[in-house]
Amino acid sequence: MKTPQVILASVLLSVVANILIQETLLPRNKEAPDAEAVTPGLDGEAAKMEERVRTTEEQILALNRKLAAIEIKAAQRIRVRETAKPVNAQALPSATNKQDGPAKRSMRQILVDLRDPNVAGSAKQALWDAIKKNGDIDKYIKAFEAEAKLNPTSVEVQFDLAQAYIQQITSMPDGPSKGVVGNKANQAYDSVLKLDDQHWEARFNKAISLSFWPPFLGKMPEAIQNLEILVGQQEQRKAEASYVQTYVILGNLLYQSGKEKEARAMWERGLRAFPDDKSLRNKLSRK
Repeated sequence: MKTPQVILASVLLSVVANILIQETLLPRNKEAPDAEAVTPGLDGEAAKMEERVRTTEEQILALNRKLAAIEIKAAQRIRVRETAKPVNAQALPSATNKQDGPAKRSMRQILVDLRDPNVAGSAKQALWDAIKKNGDIDKYIKAFEAEAKLNPTSVEVQFDLAQAYIQQITSMPDGPSKGVVGNKANQAYDSVLKLDDQHWEARFNKAISLSFWPPFLGKMPEAIQNLEILVGQQEQRKAEASYVQTYVILGNLLYQSGKEKEARAMWERGLRAFPDDKSLRNKLSRK
């Protein structure tokens, strides 16, 4: 299902494109000039028309790229929902209950839940949201860092640290400090991949994180490279539903980078692996 942001972006794209095309191509309500007056200026008018059409095409392409960026963020949110695992209700804290939130439980208890692979992703996110709201994020980051230092060869511990850094980033305003934490998250994902280069979530999340860096920092090629590696690894395994996101997002990043043909080829490759996927079909239906 498309998110409201994606739907809104699609509507805006259609409206703006129609306005631009009408502005460029539809005739104006002006008195017809003499043929003798028109003839000398035909070349100049044709040049202006070509320039306006070219500008229109560039604006539509820019809107398509913005839509691709919105879809990347939407896919990230969908990933959280899809990876949520069933959990024993008795093991979960009532993170949304004011009477039984993080403030009423010990930090140790909360850390246990955040590290537990059997706790649903949505429940963990509720805990993180409450931690950030209470202004306790730095304390929890230090706890995850200490655990990672004590267990440098644990894939799970290193992955938890990377995820904790991502949570910290979402609570920070834009600025140099955010970049510092972004680098820490990237390094933590690298630690996971050194221990297990087949770790799907670490490579996927690393690529997504890199794709949000400002363009002038040049992280996009690395994001694309990691997703290309992931595509190759996926195609050597039994297909899982979540794998379709790699094709969708990699195509989006290629499209944002101005590589429209490569993007389309990636979406087509994904459709061969997932022939019933509507998101890929929608991508390929665009002109």
